Amino acid sequence: MHFVFLRKKIKNLGIENAYVKKIKGFMMAIQEQIKEQLLKEVFSNIDNIYDFMETRYNLDKSCNDAIIKKLNELKDVANKISGLSDLK
Repeated sequence: MHFVFLRKKIKNLGIENAYVKKIKGFMMAIQEQIKEQLLKEVFSNIDNIYDFMETRYNLDKSCNDAIIKKLNELKDVANKISGLSDLK
């Protein structure tokens, strides 16, 4: 009950818009931190794929280079998706 009264008072003072903008900015900063952590995890998993291939297969230089190229392309795609998309 007290909160509703306070909210009406803030709205009447025109402060609500600034408060909402501040909260949205804070939430966006948190979302960016989460996306950064998720991207680090994805990159680590991609590196693990390379380690898996390298330790289990005898790869010639061209095959090794092709794997590195494709995994780097996958990292680029993950980075682009992270930059263009919001979290659920």
